[in-house]
Amino acid sequence: MRTLTYTPLDNCDWYLLSIVPSTMYSQNIQNFISLAIAVLALGIAVVFFIFIAFLLYTSNKKNKEITNIAYIDPITQGFTQVRFEKELLDRAKDFVPYTFISLDLRKFKLINASFGSENGDKVLRHVYVCIKKHLAKDEFVTRVNADNFNIYLHTIDEGKIKERLHSIADEINKYNQERQLPYYIPLSCGCYIVKDDAQELIVVRDKANIARKTNKNIPNYYLCNIVFYNDLEHQMLLKEKEMENMMEKALDEEEFIIYLQPKVSLKTGKIIGSEALVRWDSPKKGLIPPDDFIPFFEKNDFIIKLDMYVFEVVCKILRKWIDEGKIVHPISVNLSRNHLHHPNFLEEYRKIQQKYEIPDQYIEIELTEIVVFENLEMLKTIIDEIHKYGYKCSMDDFGSGYSSLNVLKEIPVDILKLDRVSFSSENDKRGEDIVETVISLAKKLGMETIAEGIETIPQVELLKSMECDAIQGYVFSKPVPVDQFETLVQDDPEMMSV
Repeated sequence: MRTLTYTPLDNCDWYLLSIVPSTMYSQNIQNFISLAIAVLALGIAVVFFIFIAFLLYTSNKKNKEITNIAYIDPITQGFTQVRFEKELLDRAKDFVPYTFISLDLRKFKLINASFGSENGDKVLRHVYVCIKKHLAKDEFVTRVNADNFNIYLHTIDEGKIKERLHSIADEINKYNQERQLPYYIPLSCGCYIVKDDAQELIVVRDKANIARKTNKNIPNYYLCNIVFYNDLEHQMLLKEKEMENMMEKALDEEEFIIYLQPKVSLKTGKIIGSEALVRWDSPKKGLIPPDDFIPFFEKNDFIIKLDMYVFEVVCKILRKWIDEGKIVHPISVNLSRNHLHHPNFLEEYRKIQQKYEIPDQYIEIELTEIVVFENLEMLKTIIDEIHKYGYKCSMDDFGSGYSSLNVLKEIPVDILKLDRVSFSSENDKRGEDIVETVISLAKKLGMETIAEGIETIPQVELLKSMECDAIQGYVFSKPVPVDQFETLVQDDPEMMSV
């Protein structure tokens, strides 16, 4: 079979006639189709490989970005907490005792507030670089959050740890050497020495944090405060947390009860008043003494609610005595220094007093000596307000460690309560002379004097010879429930022969 084709020639009437076998024609077409398919396949393959390469590139780029986010802190460019933990877990396979440190910059918020967050970030980078500079090859550090850092140290020697941390603090604050007005960055460090590879990382970190938080109770005298974790601190925090969970309910359900400790005149031997003291009668824990909960309530400010509650209970007691025609003596209530940060707090006391219609002369407010050094001018104003409402005002714990005779000139209290430490030593002639001088000076200033914590008859005789006005202590009576106090007053109003 043949295939005939013809093509006209230019400028003439001739035609070009071609006769070829059909197999040759079809072969060319087949060759063309094959070539086209090959080119197309190659193109598709190239595009596919380019697409796969693009996907791999994009995926690797994203993976790298994710890894950077997970492992590189955006502020310090160092380890993140995730990377830090990974390094620790890797080392756990071949465990060697180490020290885990929780480090915090004290009052860092002031830097952000005063100089802006951008400068705050610069400070964080500076701190990280300084810490890193003092680490050995296999030691590492991370910024956990805000201004809190975790450090892994090989050494477990407490002396060396302290030395290294103080060196870090010095390095961080070295820039102050060139400044006329230095701005120090003090550190608070909690350290936990890990000797057991069975402990989970979260437990290790918590123990270091517990040690660091204990630093809050340490005066900020140094560039670097360091506390090592121990189980006693942990138990104390657990105990405080338990009290925090219980305290509101305890107040609502009146688990806090009032005890009264009599005050006895050294002239007549009669009860002339009492001090209201609070106890916590917990259904779970039994009777909890104030030393176990008052300091914690002062830290978390719950003491304000408790003081108001105690004052109202005292007003109820006084109202009951008045209504029943019983002998009524003034009751003194303690006023926590926390109240001084709340203006006009005495108005709430006044409202409660008026609610129960208690005469002013039956109420006495006790301030602790340490309040004087918080804010003397504010304290003088508070005392003036106490007097304005008609209450008496006493200074408790005078002589417990901060007292100055000059203080007596500055604060116009009505009653001076001498602390028990003034009478703790027998045959202390110099101490006795000081007590006698204080009593004499108080009298000249128009103040009454009460010696508290008195436990022996010789102490009573000594104070009587010094013309102290009254005593309060176990030599006469410990703090007792209200009904027992009523019995003391009603059955025998002259309980002590002096």
